[in-house]
Amino acid sequence: MKIKSIFLSMMGLTAILCACSKENAPSPQSPVEPNYSQLKVGNYWIYQQYEIQDSDNSEVLLTTYDSCYVVKDTLIRSNRYFKVYRPDGFSDYVYLRDSLDYIVNEKGYRNFSSKDFTNNLFTNVSYDSNNDTMIYIWVKMVDRDFTTVVPAGSFTTLCAKRGIKIGKEKYMTTRYAKNVGIVTETLLTYASAETHTERRLLRYHVQ
Repeated sequence: MKIKSIFLSMMGLTAILCACSKENAPSPQSPVEPNYSQLKVGNYWIYQQYEIQDSDNSEVLLTTYDSCYVVKDTLIRSNRYFKVYRPDGFSDYVYLRDSLDYIVNEKGYRNFSSKDFTNNLFTNVSYDSNNDTMIYIWVKMVDRDFTTVVPAGSFTTLCAKRGIKIGKEKYMTTRYAKNVGIVTETLLTYASAETHTERRLLRYHVQ
């Protein structure tokens, strides 16, 4: 009987220790990715525009200012997106969400990655009636940890480079800083233009 009592006591003690061990074990957490988008209602960024000559990169400071801000959040295909007022030559508004280390638009296209500097994030080819390439667009990450100086200060940035080929290929770059958002951005221009416009961060407010 004594042996049986000792055995039962040990079993009970083991059960208690296991229960405590489970209770105190740290629960697994989802990885937290650096925030390069700052998608929160009320956040805003103010930029000043510069006209840049393609041939020699000489620039002229313009008197044009752009105010960009997060308007609201909404559900699209069961995912939470943020409506951002950000005129870029394509449209005035864009819907964005964070997906791990990517920033994704409402069509599911990846605009940015904090980790993937190898693959094209997005590729789209349009053909004419003769099946010849009419428009070719691609986006790829370049310039990891690049120092970007703008009126708002000096930032360590990652760059999403977009190529658009309509006869002649033009390039647009968007530089992101962690916990800030977009620091510089090239705006859409005509393929035949010899200059392009870039907006640079002047001041911002993020929560």
